[in-house]
Amino acid sequence: MTTEDRRALASVVAAATLWGISGVVAQRLFDTTDVTALWLVASRIIVSAALLVAWQALRHDPIRHSFSLGPRALRGRLLVFALVGLLGVQATYFLAVATGSAVTATLLQFTSPVLILLWGTLRAWQRPSLIEVVIVIAAVGGVGLVVGISPGEHVGLTAIAWGLASAVVTALYNLAPAPLYRAEPAPRVVTRAFVLGAIPMAPVLIMAWPRSLDGTGWAEVAFVAIAGTALPFALYLTALDRVVALQANIIGTLEPVVAAVVSVALGLAVASLSMGIGVALVVASVIATALTRVGHRPRHSASEPERPLR
Repeated sequence: MTTEDRRALASVVAAATLWGISGVVAQRLFDTTDVTALWLVASRIIVSAALLVAWQALRHDPIRHSFSLGPRALRGRLLVFALVGLLGVQATYFLAVATGSAVTATLLQFTSPVLILLWGTLRAWQRPSLIEVVIVIAAVGGVGLVVGISPGEHVGLTAIAWGLASAVVTALYNLAPAPLYRAEPAPRVVTRAFVLGAIPMAPVLIMAWPRSLDGTGWAEVAFVAIAGTALPFALYLTALDRVVALQANIIGTLEPVVAAVVSVALGLAVASLSMGIGVALVVASVIATALTRVGHRPRHSASEPERPLR
């Protein structure tokens, strides 16, 4: 393994870690301030859009590319990817955090690769294999242990519904942009999606402006927007040329683990055997899904990410 390969793997590890921490920081904001989920989504997308445009410019990609709609034949798909996929993932995830917890939201959203695997099997009208059945049972059982039995995790139906919606939207979000990634570099496509997503969220940023934020609160908002969004996206996207999809999927399982560990450390969740087993089952199901998908379809090019980009 070359030095560049090790740096790429470290970038993916850092991105997954930052994504996991950002959910916990968002939970603290929802618990201690009047910040709403949609306002945090708006601030996160708008700030990240500006930073990603600047990052693309530093990478010598002309700014006009970040504000264009790309190839005419793919513009409809880009709009769906940005306005339904990107915004849908952000909104459902943070609504799940606001009504439940970061651990629950992250675990539920992280079952999206299992949903993609299940959808592929049903779409092909194939009988699921034994490993696919085991994967689904492990994922459902793991989530059930965390949201249903763990002490301190009294999760209501609303939180579970938003979490499951987040998983479904994330699955669609990862399936929809494949032609976009084949036509143009992934960093350009993702930056474009953020710019488009920022437009309808601008009024939300103004109308839902929080009134109870102090210095600590603003620092947490900045962390979610910069260290929890723009930075991990940049780290992940720059690593795609060196890290294959299988590695990214497996390394990405750090995210729910980080969310659980940080939540317990900050007193936002109670450590328990059932939580540990639940997190382990979900992580194992995602790793098994990655291995199963590699065995069932051709390898993607390095420019086509499979990992959920949140």
